[in-house]
Amino acid sequence: MKIFLIIFPMLILFTSCKLAVKKVAGGINTTKVSNEPVLPTVATSITLVTPGTSPNFISMPTVQVSGVISGEVIQIFSNDNCTGLISSSVATSSSKIFAISPLTVGTHNFYTNSTNAVGTSPCSALLLSYNYLGVAPTVATSIALFSPSVSPDFDSTPTLLLSGVVSGEVVKVYKNSSCTLLVGSASATGSSVQVTSSALAPGTYSFYTNSTNAAATSICSSLSVGYQYLGVTPTSGTSMVLAYPTSSPNYVSTPSITVSGGVANGDTVKIFTNPICTTQVGSALAWDTSVVVPSSALGSGITNFYTYSTNIIGSSSCSGLLLSYNYFGPSPPVNVSWTANRETAVNKVGGGYRVYYSTTSNINTAVASYKNVPYVSGPSAPISTAFSNLLIGSTYFKIVGYSSLNPVGGSSGSHSSPSSEFSVSLP
Repeated sequence: MKIFLIIFPMLILFTSCKLAVKKVAGGINTTKVSNEPVLPTVATSITLVTPGTSPNFISMPTVQVSGVISGEVIQIFSNDNCTGLISSSVATSSSKIFAISPLTVGTHNFYTNSTNAVGTSPCSALLLSYNYLGVAPTVATSIALFSPSVSPDFDSTPTLLLSGVVSGEVVKVYKNSSCTLLVGSASATGSSVQVTSSALAPGTYSFYTNSTNAAATSICSSLSVGYQYLGVTPTSGTSMVLAYPTSSPNYVSTPSITVSGGVANGDTVKIFTNPICTTQVGSALAWDTSVVVPSSALGSGITNFYTYSTNIIGSSSCSGLLLSYNYFGPSPPVNVSWTANRETAVNKVGGGYRVYYSTTSNINTAVASYKNVPYVSGPSAPISTAFSNLLIGSTYFKIVGYSSLNPVGGSSGSHSSPSSEFSVSLP
C-alpha cells in the first residue's frame, strides 16, 4: 500500500498595516497604528496673566494661550489674517505663556495659530482685546507749605510745594481727602511744582493732591499738610446794586441785592435799612468777593440799604448809604389773551396752553419762566390768564399749545409751535 503526501502551498499576504506589539498577561496584543498625519491645532483661548484686567497701564502684558499641543510652534498676531506677528514660541504643554513686546497706547487685538511638521493651522477668531492706557500718572511723594512756611497765618491764599511729580503732568490740590474739593492746580515742569490755593475762608484745612496726564488721573494722596487761616477783620462792602429786579422803582417787595467791594470768601454779609445797621433785612455767606443777598419783604416806598460783614475774627463797621430802592406796592393784574388753537387734543382733558414770559425779547422757551393754563371744562381751553407779578417796563410773551399726547417738554411728539412773540408794558 502506497501513501501519497500532498503538500499545498500557503499564500501569505502582507498588508501595509503596521502592527504594534505589546506584551500583555496571557499573550501578545497587537494594535493597528494609523499613518495619517496629525494637523496642528488652533488654540481655544488667550487670557491676560499680567495685568489681570483691561484697560490698564502696563505696556508689556503677559498672556496665556491655552488649548494647544506640546511640540507645536504657537504664534500670536495682531490681525485676523495672522500676518502681523507679535510673538512665537514652542509649546511644552497644553498652554503657553507669552510676554508681549511694548505696545503703543490704544486697544490691541490678539489672534493665534499653530505650526507643526505637517503645516499651519487656520488663524483663530479674536481671542483677546487689551487696552493700554499709557503711562499712569504719579502722585506727589511730599506736600509742604511754601508761602507762608508756617501755620497758622493770615494769608488766605497759601502756596504749597509738591515734590516727586513728573514734568508735563497737571498737579492738583484739594481740601478734602477724597480729592473732590479743588483749591488749586499747576502744570509741572520738573520734579517739583508750586500750587497756590484759591482764597480760603478762615478756618483749619488739610490739603491733599493727585496728578493728571493724558492717560488718566492718579489716586488721591494719603499724604497731606495742614494749614490754619486765621482770617482778617472783615471790611464792609463798598457797592450794592439790584440783582432782581434790576431797576427801581418796581413792584417786587423782596429785592435781591449784590454786595461787593470789601467782601471776602467766608464773610457773612448782612444788609440793613437804617444807617446804624440795627434793622437787618437779609444775610448771605460769601464764597467769593461778591454775594447776592435776598431781602425780606419791604413796605411800599423808598428803602435805603446799608451793609456790614462778619467772620470768626469779628465784624466790620456799618457802611454808608449804598442803595435806595422804591417799592411801588403789588404789581397791578395784567390780563394776557391769545387766539385759540383749534386742535381737538388741546381743547380736552390733558390739553391747554403754556404761557412763557420774560423781561427780555427773543424768548428761549427752554429756559424762560412760564405759567400753565390747562383745559378745565367746556368746548375749549381758556385763552387768557391774569398775571400779578410783572415788573415795570416790557414783559414779552409766547404761547404754546399742548395735549396729553404731545406734552410740552415730552418725548412722545412735538407740541404746537410757539405763537408770535408779543409784549405788555407796565408804567
